[in-house]
Amino acid sequence: MWRMGWIGDRELRETTVKIGERTFTLKQIIDATKKFSPKMELGSGRSGIVYRAQILQDLTVAVKKLFAESNAVGEIATEVYVKKAKELKHDNIVKLLYVYSRRHLHLLIYEFMEVGSLGQVLFGTNSTVRIDWPKRFIICKGIAKGLKYLHERNPPIIHRNIKANNILLDASCNPKISDFGLAKLYEEEDPHVAVRAAGGGGGDLSYMSPEYAIRRTMTAKADVYSFGILLLEIVSGRNNAEYREKEETVVLLDTAANLRARGTLGDLVDSRLGRNYDGIQTNIVLNLAMMCTEQSPSLRPTMSQVVAVLEGEKTLKNISEEIAPSISPA
Repeated sequence: MWRMGWIGDRELRETTVKIGERTFTLKQIIDATKKFSPKMELGSGRSGIVYRAQILQDLTVAVKKLFAESNAVGEIATEVYVKKAKELKHDNIVKLLYVYSRRHLHLLIYEFMEVGSLGQVLFGTNSTVRIDWPKRFIICKGIAKGLKYLHERNPPIIHRNIKANNILLDASCNPKISDFGLAKLYEEEDPHVAVRAAGGGGGDLSYMSPEYAIRRTMTAKADVYSFGILLLEIVSGRNNAEYREKEETVVLLDTAANLRARGTLGDLVDSRLGRNYDGIQTNIVLNLAMMCTEQSPSLRPTMSQVVAVLEGEKTLKNISEEIAPSISPA
């Protein structure tokens, strides 16, 4: 009976999902994806495919259908995951509305983000949206605030997969961190967690911190490193690892390091911005990115320090002195 769909369909009709003040059945939501039609696909990744579900004229949500073999399936089925995920409430975190995990069907239902991913906007797959420098600076601050919120929870949450495609933008281009399929909780008394790489990868290699790539050692500073790479991408409008046919891969971080050594780090600013950007702000963001991507985790700032700099509450010199007072510049 299950295989013929009789029992499963009844369960979907009886399972209710509350979205705001409204209540819908899971079947209504699945029907709104046109039963997971490729035409409704918003994007895909290692753990599953995300679909657009327009339930009503004025109500749309995003539905992530996980692959059955994904490691995330085992995680979302636990009460701990559901409880922690639903507790996350912040302006810069995508809101998880509902989790469903039964037999062959595993779904995460999120609030819908109109513009799509930051990666689509920055790297050209969404050519209808242009982000000027003020919006880019707001995006930098928003992501930083979202990560600060995750890292300062008890226990802290390490996202583990911060990258442009996991930052979603709403209609006003405000950023929200998404995709907690790789996120891990760790206890304060054990800040170093050796985690098994999910599916042999455990995240995008071009954003991965050296200590995690080599030793699989995970702390909040790994997210800081990934955030630093993201800052470089936001300022430059370029992907960290650009593959060019018949040429070596150009790594943005290496380019930034070479420019800084020559005193021309400002050359990294996206040429599409022309002269329409704040030179002081871009200088702060670029140098902050270089601090976040230091090889040694101990030399990287915390996300709290990062937010303080972006909000103008502290200077780069201030946090340099806090991180390594004995070697800070005079």
